[in-house]
Amino acid sequence: MAPPAPPVRIGRQATGPGFCVSEVNYAAGWRQPPHAHESTGVTLVVAGGFRETACGREESATALSVVVKPAGVVHADEIGAEGARTILLEIEDPSLLPERLGPWRWLHAGPGVRPLLALAAALRGEARPIEDTVLELLGEVSDTARPAPRDPPAWVRRAREALDDADRSAARVRLL
Repeated sequence: MAPPAPPVRIGRQATGPGFCVSEVNYAAGWRQPPHAHESTGVTLVVAGGFRETACGREESATALSVVVKPAGVVHADEIGAEGARTILLEIEDPSLLPERLGPWRWLHAGPGVRPLLALAAALRGEARPIEDTVLELLGEVSDTARPAPRDPPAWVRRAREALDDADRSAARVRLL
């Protein structure tokens, strides 16, 4: 029995100054051994899914998952039973990258999905200039785009206070 086919870069591809956007299909069950890329990538899973291991962690990706993968990050992938269809943005010019792109990480149904879907539409000729969308995407997935931590809701504060009070009471009882 022949091994599953390696990933296939399908026909739609667009390049701009310092970047390339591609639709990439991966064969079901295909395993990609540990490797790294010379350029930074941001990938959207459009359909299917896979598991990726990098930086001592494993992530499972499904439709609308986005990975931010700085250049040089060693990772391995195992494509799911349905295969995977992705939109890949490769940044070949580091000057395009935000100051704080951040580490390898997966964002699930959050930042980056909308502009990556816009890039998919651009590949079909249905969207605004692709360069604008690339810059919007990089801004959304930048580490600085993360919202500032909020104060916990009142009920969480009350629960913490009650636990702290209970701990102090228990400590007093033990001292007596």
